Amino acid sequence: MRDSLIKLMPWMGGKGQLMWAIQMLLPIHYKTLVDVFGGSGIITLNTAVPKGCLQIYNDLNHDLYNLLFCVKHRPMDLTKEAEEVKRLLQSRAELSDVRRAAAIYKLQRYSYNGNGDSYGVSSCDIQRFFRDIWECSHRLKDVALENKDFESIITTHNDPQTTVYCDPPY
Repeated sequence: MRDSLIKLMPWMGGKGQLMWAIQMLLPIHYKTLVDVFGGSGIITLNTAVPKGCLQIYNDLNHDLYNLLFCVKHRPMDLTKEAEEVKRLLQSRAELSDVRRAAAIYKLQRYSYNGNGDSYGVSSCDIQRFFRDIWECSHRLKDVALENKDFESIITTHNDPQTTVYCDPPY
């Protein structure tokens, strides 16, 4: 297990500090790992899976799913996107996927507690954002991303060779 976590952004209920325990509780052998309530992706990004294991990130929140989708498939576009968060959020229905992802990413990075309702504006290390996006993009290379409700994803992957990590939202 790595000493430092791959972390895209804070998220309410994030399990970064518990990764060591979560990793220890996972079985040794499985062919599929499903992160049912994926959130910021901290579990998906930091779980050492067996070679050849299919890893699936899932979250019903379309903004989270879209952010991870853009990090995985369009990291260059995401890092180049102009940061016009207020205007983007006010015209939400008109946003492109990359612009929505950039808005959510910036809001969560500035959030004090990961729940998106308290913010601090301090210096912004844009190079860190780029590094985090690229690192996460590389880690998500072989991860399947889903945007389904928990019953659907669990039913779809109901198999004895599948490990389901299920940490419901608060």
